[in-house]
Amino acid sequence: MSVVFFSFYVLKGLQRLGVRFSRQSVEGILLNWRYVGYLFGIDPEMVYTSEEEAERLMKIAFSLEYDPDESSRKLCQAMMESGPSYMNIKNEKVGRLFVSLLYPLARHLLGNSLADQLGFPKEKRRIYCYSFIAMVRFFEWFPWLTPRSVRQFMGVQFWLEASNFDLDNLIGKQSKTESK
Repeated sequence: MSVVFFSFYVLKGLQRLGVRFSRQSVEGILLNWRYVGYLFGIDPEMVYTSEEEAERLMKIAFSLEYDPDESSRKLCQAMMESGPSYMNIKNEKVGRLFVSLLYPLARHLLGNSLADQLGFPKEKRRIYCYSFIAMVRFFEWFPWLTPRSVRQFMGVQFWLEASNFDLDNLIGKQSKTESK
């Protein structure tokens, strides 16, 4: 089921946040993850061949899930509360604002029922969520207007910096080993 979660479910979440994908892009993403499933040796019966099959597999997976327990609630809340630390937000006020955006976004993606079961706060700041979605859609239509500070977090550079990955050091080590 992980192939479905990493492809279809993430894709649908991004679409709910306002990201647009062409039909060809959706098919390409799903095809890529079907191939990943093949490489991992996942039973072909569990690897979808269409968007409709992926949706069906997601429904089956969710029908088999148990309600979140106390450990699940604590884990999800800790993950949400650690957002400012992970994003390296030093200012406490900005950190609280960031978390107050994460909860409505998560509620929007998960649905009210699951968000309630996870103990997420009620939607006091729903406007943040809809503002964020409107901003994503705006930058989808006018990508050249995306501020540099936002572009920095939209791709490889963000993930390299957020994970403290030292690309220069890695390339330097590879160059030394290749020259030997």
